Amino acid sequence: MKASELTQIGLLCALAAVLGYVEALLPPFVPVAGFKIGLANIAVMYGLCRSGAKQAFFIMLVKVIITSIWFSGLNTLIFSLFGGVLSWAAMMLATRVKMSRIGVGMCGGVFHNVGQLAAACIVLGTRASLWFAPALLPLGLVSGAVVGAVTGTALKYTEKI
Repeated sequence: MKASELTQIGLLCALAAVLGYVEALLPPFVPVAGFKIGLANIAVMYGLCRSGAKQAFFIMLVKVIITSIWFSGLNTLIFSLFGGVLSWAAMMLATRVKMSRIGVGMCGGVFHNVGQLAAACIVLGTRASLWFAPALLPLGLVSGAVVGAVTGTALKYTEKI
């Protein structure tokens, strides 16, 4: 791996941590347990589009570990990890089938929520958390569209760098 690629990945990991911090400072936008905009996913999606799937997976892992430990606590690590892995996989597949940036972001947002709901079912040993799905999945579409739009704009303006 070239030094420039390693530097870019390091910067994206740092950006994910900063965006996670900014998001932790924001008040909840909607009264739905577990919902966040997912600003740190901008760094993951940018890494996926710019550097590739393996690098984006690493960025996602760093994002999950840092944001869970610093801002949420270790008890949320499993939820973030399930959501992050499913989100990464969905965005990777959506990128491969040439979806728009907004479509890729929407896939990532929805599957992040699906992963968190799956983790909740496993941890709690019940499917009761699935009652949150009708609220979380549409919110995942909206937040994913925002992440996709911001990432698309960032890619457009950094294309020549």
